[in-house]
Amino acid sequence: MAKDVVIRMQWYGPRVTGNVFGALEDAMKESVELLETDIKQSFPSEGGGIKWPNLPHRSSSWGQIPTKQSGELHDSIVHELQEKDGRKLVGLVGTEKGTAGDEYGIKLELGQGKLKKPRPFMRRGLGRNTKKIMSVFADKVAIAIAKGK
Repeated sequence: MAKDVVIRMQWYGPRVTGNVFGALEDAMKESVELLETDIKQSFPSEGGGIKWPNLPHRSSSWGQIPTKQSGELHDSIVHELQEKDGRKLVGLVGTEKGTAGDEYGIKLELGQGKLKKPRPFMRRGLGRNTKKIMSVFADKVAIAIAKGK
């Protein structure tokens, strides 16, 4: 005669969900900090463009990352975490609104005004770090799911 097989299952949904949301918030914070730091470190001290008499370094040529001159653009780059549905799951990295670097940064990034050709620095930073950021999220979520058991 066959023995009865009993399978016991326990649902850990709320605990796992809480762990995953916490991991997503941690991953977002780590990612925006990583991106801000990388972008700031990418500014060269010498560019391949013109040496203007009123600037300390050669300017960047179009297509190059902007040369760090006064530091205003560099210093205006910040990150922010915003809440969505009560969780900090929106991360922003960019130039701080209202600073000298804000308007200038947009012109450099997109090539507007007198700077007709772009000198992208934000998009390049994201491109350099996309795989790292994806790895941060994957690792933190995997650990959170494992902790939920």
